[in-house]
Amino acid sequence: MFKLDREMPRFLKHNEAIIRRQWYGISQRRVGTYYAPAYLRTTENINGYYDRMNFEGKSVLTVIGASDHVFNAILRGAKKVDAFDISMYAIMFYYLKEAAVKALNYEEFVEFLYDQNTHFSRDMYLKVLPYLNEKAVMFWNLVFNAKDPRKIITSNDFCFCTCMGLPVDLSKRVSSFLDKDNFYILKEKMKTTEVRVFLENALTLDNIDGKYDYIILSNIIDYVAEEKFKSAIERYVNKLNKGGEIKVGYIYHRVPSGKIAGLDCQVEKVPAFSETILGGNNNLSNYVLTKKGMR
Repeated sequence: MFKLDREMPRFLKHNEAIIRRQWYGISQRRVGTYYAPAYLRTTENINGYYDRMNFEGKSVLTVIGASDHVFNAILRGAKKVDAFDISMYAIMFYYLKEAAVKALNYEEFVEFLYDQNTHFSRDMYLKVLPYLNEKAVMFWNLVFNAKDPRKIITSNDFCFCTCMGLPVDLSKRVSSFLDKDNFYILKEKMKTTEVRVFLENALTLDNIDGKYDYIILSNIIDYVAEEKFKSAIERYVNKLNKGGEIKVGYIYHRVPSGKIAGLDCQVEKVPAFSETILGGNNNLSNYVLTKKGMR
């Protein structure tokens, strides 16, 4: 957490300059940096593999991404969630979504973050603000004091947004917390679930103290050097509780061999995000690579 505190002043200064230029001209928008673009919606079929996992009473280390990994783990009963990301924007979005879940009813939450006609309204932000983590208050105050905070959605410079056209009734097919009943279950469980947030990348998770039943790395495998990633996974096996698992990679576009530079993993097939969202019988599949710890 010290790393996040250390970087906040520079991050705030950077975004003050963005707002003065009306959201244009970021030169540091690169994957793998603190200024990496953030996702507002998941592009994984999270339900496709989370429904096969037992989160009840478990400890989880997961990438933040679009925050869906965190919320769906809490919804399914995780008692402790440590969440990490290399992107400051992803962390800021997580804090905003966390506060929105706590502050708003379901209809307001959808209006604030998922309805393209009303998203990021200042009036709704005033309801969310009292619940916002203190680390994120200055950043989001900058955004919502801007001339038009909704430009945060449309600017290619500020963040990278996916699936913005999808209504919630489609998104919940891959992300259970977006179901209305589940939203209220999540709201209650967030009151008692311990969540810690870290500014780290997938190769530096040794910096996070803890032992876990699940380590979930989404599709980070697509963005890191294979040998370095293999070495990290081998180290992280020691961070697992007995019977724990590492979800090493979510694979979109290819059938994986189950090996990463010689690292053996179990290959799990799940219905593809696109097939789950759009329907049809196009025989698409996604895959999850799993590395199991000691039984």
